[in-house]
Amino acid sequence: FFLIKETDLFINFGLIVTNGSDVDCEQALNIVRQLSRSSRNHPKLCENSDFLATVVDYVAKKEVSNRNAHFFAVEIVLALLSNDENTKVFLPFRHLLPWLVSFLNKTTADDAFKDQVVAVIIRLSTAYLEYD
Repeated sequence: FFLIKETDLFINFGLIVTNGSDVDCEQALNIVRQLSRSSRNHPKLCENSDFLATVVDYVAKKEVSNRNAHFFAVEIVLALLSNDENTKVFLPFRHLLPWLVSFLNKTTADDAFKDQVVAVIIRLSTAYLEYD
């Protein structure tokens, strides 16, 4: 497992996701996806709101040019929203919840993945009711 020490790293990843080629974007998101699999990395991933905004906007954008990169971004969001503490940092991204519901309705993924999306929708909805 990796332990993230530098927030600047995520600023650079955000720039690659925003301005890089499809291949660079996919590679950057895959690295972050690997990091997001360890909950030990979640605090550093969640403390950079610009990076989170980049990932959330990438997830919720209308047109997807790279399906792998898009799915990596979805996995990052789902991993970070796997606990209540992280959920609070996602509250400013109001467009994420409707996108997740739409994504759930459209996805043909397996039931375990759909269950994970449902759990995140419930967690995020509850957070809006509690902290809004």
